[in-house]
Amino acid sequence: MHILEENGDMGKAVTGISHIEYILPIASYAFTEKKNVLKIDDIFNIVRSEAIKREKEKALAIGKFWQDYDKKIAKKKNFLQGITTSLILAMKKWGLMKETEPKGNFQVLQPLLIIGNLNSVGDLEKAKLYLYELILKSKKEKPFEPLNFLMKIRDNVVEKIEALFMKNAEEKVESFHVPRLEGRAYNDNLFVRKILGTNFRSFDIMKDWGRFFELLETYEEVPISVDREYEKIKYPKYEVFLTKILCTVDEMYKFLEFTKESSSVSITDLMDNFKKSKYAVISILHNLKVLNMIEYREGKIIASNIGLSIQNVEQLLKVIYEGIRLKKGFLVVDSPEDKAVLLEFSHDINVDPSYLLVIFNSSWSLADFEKTVRDVYDNLTGGMHYRYVWIPLLRKEVCRELRIHGSMFDHLLSRLKEEKPENIEFAKAAGNITRKMLTKFDKPFKFKGEIFRMLRIGG
Repeated sequence: MHILEENGDMGKAVTGISHIEYILPIASYAFTEKKNVLKIDDIFNIVRSEAIKREKEKALAIGKFWQDYDKKIAKKKNFLQGITTSLILAMKKWGLMKETEPKGNFQVLQPLLIIGNLNSVGDLEKAKLYLYELILKSKKEKPFEPLNFLMKIRDNVVEKIEALFMKNAEEKVESFHVPRLEGRAYNDNLFVRKILGTNFRSFDIMKDWGRFFELLETYEEVPISVDREYEKIKYPKYEVFLTKILCTVDEMYKFLEFTKESSSVSITDLMDNFKKSKYAVISILHNLKVLNMIEYREGKIIASNIGLSIQNVEQLLKVIYEGIRLKKGFLVVDSPEDKAVLLEFSHDINVDPSYLLVIFNSSWSLADFEKTVRDVYDNLTGGMHYRYVWIPLLRKEVCRELRIHGSMFDHLLSRLKEEKPENIEFAKAAGNITRKMLTKFDKPFKFKGEIFRMLRIGG
């Protein structure tokens, strides 16, 4: 390891609000109550009500039950007022509301009502995607734009970490070599300040936004430890990884053209020709495979009949739009001039294909998921079958292994229980789990409406 520069440029920032999940109940209230104007007290009361719901849910998740939620939340009044102020600033920036007279009143704009309508009828995915689009269209959150944030995570190769330490009340930066990782990043000095050009507070916020939109997950461990001469590690604190598979239309077209020029192509051929990491290459191939444009034969990649029929980018886009409609993916426009999230074909979009991001969920089967769950379970229990493990701990490890979001883990685990009820046993037992394990958007695991904290696997 060696000493690097002390501290650094704070970089470009994003709006200082992590808790954008509160926008959904605010939007639902404005829509269902037919509000044209919201008062600051209205917004605060919604934030307070949602905070109480969250505290109740956390208490249930850890098996600790207490009644006086109002008293507990009352102690956080200043904190909730700060969230309210930051939410209002964000919603004004993103075109959801604007100030009006008298002071402390805010006019509800149509986008907020659209989100409220979608959320009220249970279409949470579209409500979130519409909010994501509004954030991008505002052009006020530059570090969060997907070609900067998501693509740099996808293309990142970790071979060293630049850690921030405290020594004699001063910030120091040191470099550590670590095992190679692809398509992942730590919130260290190298990735946050040098690659993204932002600051640590903004990165924490973007991480929270990314988790809310189910674009990424975190893993709360880092491969370095504190040297005795230092007081503590400030950064990195966690690893981030994408939970969606993404690539540009331009990358897909170039890969497809390359595979058509040869009878068979390997992943190594693509890595060498396009100078990309293995994870980036696999991401592009995944989305081509989802759209049935390539096939795998004896470890080689060949263009399918659909792939061979594509002669230009316009034809490729038609296949992509049809695939998005059927496969529940989406397209993100991230050009300097235009920003959009598309779930269907649009005649209004005419941009360079390098600014068009194709985004799909990973293609793990239930059998793939079960194998990984069993492997992780065996590792956590030391091979002792029918020993209980904490579901949050199992979720953390499986999500990292498969690069899936926590909500996808819960969905697949519920499916597995339904299909193989004799192999999985859930338990409600309380125990040595703490509130610290429940981060901003972690939800307790629920199966058929009931909260479970532990499981064991047999069969």
